[in-house]
Amino acid sequence: WKLAPRINAPGRLGAAEPSLSLLLADAATAEARAAALETANTERRAIQERVMGEALAQLEGAEHGPAIVIAGEGWPSGVVGIVAAKLVERFGKPAFVIGVDDAGVGRGSARTTGGVNLYQALADAAPCLERFGGHAAAAGFTIAREQVAALRERLGDACVRLADGSGPVSADLEVDAEVRLGEVDERLAQELAGLGPFGQEDPAPILLARGLAVTAARRCGDGSRLKLTVEDAQHVVRFATGFRLGERPVEVGARVDLAFLPRVSTWQGRRSAELEISDVAIAPC
Repeated sequence: WKLAPRINAPGRLGAAEPSLSLLLADAATAEARAAALETANTERRAIQERVMGEALAQLEGAEHGPAIVIAGEGWPSGVVGIVAAKLVERFGKPAFVIGVDDAGVGRGSARTTGGVNLYQALADAAPCLERFGGHAAAAGFTIAREQVAALRERLGDACVRLADGSGPVSADLEVDAEVRLGEVDERLAQELAGLGPFGQEDPAPILLARGLAVTAARRCGDGSRLKLTVEDAQHVVRFATGFRLGERPVEVGARVDLAFLPRVSTWQGRRSAELEISDVAIAPC
């Protein structure tokens, strides 16, 4: 988290040679080359914050629809992917962010909450695009300025069609196993972690526990993170966190079905199994 943004920063602003120079540095040149990357990263942050501010200003009071499709003049292509990811986290829906240059060519980047295959969505919108590529979770594309409105309409339709169900009770969610909460302990979390690293071709296993009572619920950060304490019929208690799930109507006293990946958490020297929520739904009565 400290090194990667700095190594990536020059490439996001244009040329990546300063990053290569640092990796090839010796003791005599390393400090100066590291300082150059620090300067680039500071500039990248400022540009990113400006673009994010302009994007939010465009979205304020607007009807977003099933997908956010937004374009700005002069937005650098190196930061639109970061901004798209932040919009996904804020609004909980797929985001397509486009930077348009002086020639009217837009270069866009897309991110998603999951449940929408971005590559397939862009394939559905291909008549509006000059080219596109990527995979289910992240994609990029090139588009003419005058096609952005048509793209917004096509992507909205595509994202509705491609969206998965709203919770783990949906038959569309791929769950690897249904478990009792008492089976979810530190040992299980460690064994599942040993199957990683997880990624596009090796997705993390998803477990399902049904009918859990919510004994505590709160939203953290900007309200997008949902933190729950849940208890089953055997009075087994676990803590759970769901990123980008803050808008879900889950409150104390509800009974929920949780889809999750258990992870080992360490707090004040104590280790325990906590649940990283993939999806949550109010349990049927």
